This record gives sequence, C-alpha cells and structure tokens, in this order.
Amino acid sequence: MDTPEKPLPLPAVPLFGTWVSCADQLPDSNAGEWVLVVTKWNEQSVAKQDWEQGHKPDFWHVGGDYRYEMDDVTHWMPLPPLPNVNVELQPNGGSESKKGVFGG
Repeated sequence: MDTPEKPLPLPAVPLFGTWVSCADQLPDSNAGEWVLVVTKWNEQSVAKQDWEQGHKPDFWHVGGDYRYEMDDVTHWMPLPPLPNVNVELQPNGGSESKKGVFGG
C-alpha cells in the first residue's frame, strides 16, 4: 500500500523563482522586505508588508497611497539579487567620471 508523501518543509528564506502561498508563510515583516506579489485578481506587483498600528502587518504597501489588504495577496516571492554592475557615473553630465559598483 502506498503511503502519501509528506510535503517538504519550506526553506527559512524562499528562493527567487519560488512562489510561496501566503497561507503557508509570509515574508519577515520586520525586515521591510520588498517582494513580488500576486493578488486574487492575478495582478502582479512589488510590495512590502506594512502596518498602521500594532505589531502585525495590516496591509501590503505597493507605493504612494496604493495598497492591497492582507487577504488580497495570495502568493509572494523574493526579488532576485541585484546584479553587480560597473557603471560610469558622470556628475552633472560632465566628462569627468567616477566608477561605482551597484548591487548586492
């Protein structure tokens, strides 16, 4: 007789490219981490959990005055790491440049 397989435990920090159900796990709200979210209307956006009062997130902040209620978002995933890119910076459009490295 086959026994049902047990689901694998979720990693402590999900990997980019892995959708996580909000019913199973939410991002660390104390970190104020921006993540990719999908709503029950199949809208995709970058958002972070936020709160107006108390210590528990009340809503997903999308930007400006726009937000989703907590139960509007069904899944989330971490954003990919920023690329390491060498960029020539030219202050005020001048020809003098400084090299800078952006990324994680």
